[in-house]
Amino acid sequence: MCAFCEGETHEDFVDSLRCKVSRFGFTLMSVGDGPEDRGVVYTIGLIDECDHPELLISGYPIADAAEILCDVGRFVSRGHRIDQWRSFRYKRAAKLGLVQIDEEHLRDGLMAAWNWCYGDVDVGRLTALQVLLPDGSCCFRHQTTQPVLGPLKVRRHPNWMQRDDNRVVIRLPQSV
Repeated sequence: MCAFCEGETHEDFVDSLRCKVSRFGFTLMSVGDGPEDRGVVYTIGLIDECDHPELLISGYPIADAAEILCDVGRFVSRGHRIDQWRSFRYKRAAKLGLVQIDEEHLRDGLMAAWNWCYGDVDVGRLTALQVLLPDGSCCFRHQTTQPVLGPLKVRRHPNWMQRDDNRVVIRLPQSV
């Protein structure tokens, strides 16, 4: 459901996002047509509230991506850092990967609602990590359903990717 189609003004929409960040420490923004659409979901608020990069999932069903980011966002808001070389187990996926999102994507409005909340002036401090998930038959490193928004070094053989310095393996504890 689109807030703007429902009659909400841009100012009301931004105020609503800011209120959620203030109340919960972060909020989620989804871009897509519906819960099963393979869109983009990202956090807003982790930078200010937790001094942690924002998180984003793309190319995955919105409802599932939102559930995962909500869990991971709560984990981060409790003081844990996943932007370091740490591993976590997530309740649904054996391993999730992290890739630093290239600055060009962020400057080009990939996370537009973040810019609305914090202003285009602050876009230079926007840092975000893409959460990569397995796609059913392949692990997060070899998945082919999600566009990778960060740097990857691909070997000549298309089924293998080298580990990049910006990639981390996440295994969230069951308590998340």
